[in-house]
Amino acid sequence: MMEQNRMVLSESFSTSSAEIVGNSHMSVFSAMFRNEWIKQAKRGKTWVFAGIAALVPLALSVLQRLLLPGQSVLTREDVLVSSLHLLAPLVLPLMVAALAIDAFSDEISKGGIRSTLFLPAGRAVVYWAKALAVLAGGGVLFGAMWGMTLIAGLFLPGRSPLLSWIGADLTTAIAALAPASVVVTLVMMLSQWLKSAGGILVTLVIGSIAVNLLPLLVKGIGPVLPTTWMGFGSSVHTMSPAGALSALAVLAAWAVLFAMAGWLRFEKRSF
Repeated sequence: MMEQNRMVLSESFSTSSAEIVGNSHMSVFSAMFRNEWIKQAKRGKTWVFAGIAALVPLALSVLQRLLLPGQSVLTREDVLVSSLHLLAPLVLPLMVAALAIDAFSDEISKGGIRSTLFLPAGRAVVYWAKALAVLAGGGVLFGAMWGMTLIAGLFLPGRSPLLSWIGADLTTAIAALAPASVVVTLVMMLSQWLKSAGGILVTLVIGSIAVNLLPLLVKGIGPVLPTTWMGFGSSVHTMSPAGALSALAVLAAWAVLFAMAGWLRFEKRSF
């Protein structure tokens, strides 16, 4: 694992250590992100998950055509939203969490992180480059879902003009990345304390159940909990601008909180 990690690093960082140190921080970050994205892209899990995400809108459209021909039960505007309703509560968060676990917890537990830290980039660069690479991996999942929605939707009836539908679905896919970013940053934080992938997943499940029960005990707390907005992508078009911005602010606040907590631990811990 460490030897493979070094090979990826050597391919990505073609400049010498002295040149890296002499480059701007942005150049170093770009090189580190490229390295992390190469590792992300080489994991079969990324593309398997993207295939699953793309399969759902295709399956919905095929079922509509085969089982309900000539009926407008499902229009092209409904495909992506219906797909997110099916996947967003559990499947997509677990997929994104698995990508984050591979990038953080697995590398730490298997020792691959040590070879990454040999580079003169600094721990902050390593941490945030990994975070961005995982979010890019999540973007591949939602991009695959959106792309297949466009293809499948061409064979379904629509309620709005073509360009309007494409723009609305793109907004939905981008909005769905907001709750995914909370999951990513939460795993980033947990991986700094928990060593095993199983431990992180169990903590995520138990924590999610506990947070969902919290509104029963504390009245009015629901709107500030991240679990309330896990379906933000599928509901963004039904929300008022103020409501959408409020939900986005809540998700962003939790993502920043988790990411910063994980970073502070990452900077100080020994590997």
